[in-house]
Amino acid sequence: MLGGTPSTRLAAAESQLSAGGIVVLCEPEAATASKADLVLAAGQATPEAVNLLITHGHGVLYALMSAERCERLGLSHLIERDSERWITAMATSIEARVGVTTGISAADRARTLRVAGDPGAGPDDLVQPGHVFPMAARRGGLRARVGRTEATIELLALAGLFPVAASCELMNEDGATMSVTETVAFAAESSLPVVTVGDVLGRRLEASPMLLAAERRVESATWGPLVESVVTTFDGDPVHRAIRGEGTRVERIERVHVLDACVLGDAFDACPEGCGERLRSAMDDLVAGENSLVLHLAAGVQPADPSLTAALAVPVLVALGLDLERAIELADPGRSAIAPDEEETDR
Repeated sequence: MLGGTPSTRLAAAESQLSAGGIVVLCEPEAATASKADLVLAAGQATPEAVNLLITHGHGVLYALMSAERCERLGLSHLIERDSERWITAMATSIEARVGVTTGISAADRARTLRVAGDPGAGPDDLVQPGHVFPMAARRGGLRARVGRTEATIELLALAGLFPVAASCELMNEDGATMSVTETVAFAAESSLPVVTVGDVLGRRLEASPMLLAAERRVESATWGPLVESVVTTFDGDPVHRAIRGEGTRVERIERVHVLDACVLGDAFDACPEGCGERLRSAMDDLVAGENSLVLHLAAGVQPADPSLTAALAVPVLVALGLDLERAIELADPGRSAIAPDEEETDR
């Protein structure tokens, strides 16, 4: 449905952003509820561009930025719901300290965005609360969280722009999220380039891919004949292991169990967090012929925040031979696509 190739879509988006234009960033076509944003480099925001975002987006106007930029602006009190996976960090709304009136007009919000996107601006140049809502990308970008916020910041980097963007989710006049078909039609009618999260992630993986280092047949006394794939980087660190049933082909995998390495749980079944039980359950599912795969992440690479685990799995699944969008979809078995349908903070 999307025209062109990932490379041509990325080139068009980078050119448009560099020229101060707006692009459409969407989730993969495979997503069951694909969402899309209108994106603009914040430092180049104009009243006309902001009016287009809020008119056709109908949603909240965000200032997406890197975590480092949030800190530089003194927006340290981010709301981070650690109990929820894949949730983006938000901060209290902002307003430019000078150059605005009520703060709600397109001109006032454009001014606020330009201040947020000015490399020389600091905490004293903004006040809180306001009418623009900051949202911080995860540190590590798409390697930490596969979401539209992280993809936006990395897209800005590809275009050589400062890591702050104006963003508003595309919605229909009735308030419903646009479908992929509607998004593509809107972009064509508005002469806006379309790029996907997968396009941006693919470029990231090209720069630092993971490789299938080895594959071997192993005989387990508990679970029978298995195939173990070893996936690593060019320098051999870290090493992840993917295990599937002997008769399961990679392209037919329907479910992926992503497990953190845990010596206490895996070897001694003594982890208080139940790691050993999760491993046994995943292996039982695997040998039951459910076309599943157990991905065992290397010790030391999984962060304390569990929301990062699935993002770490994506490049490993691509190395095994899965299509990028399918890898994104399967990386977290509890999700049907890149981001959950959880109100505004799923970006």
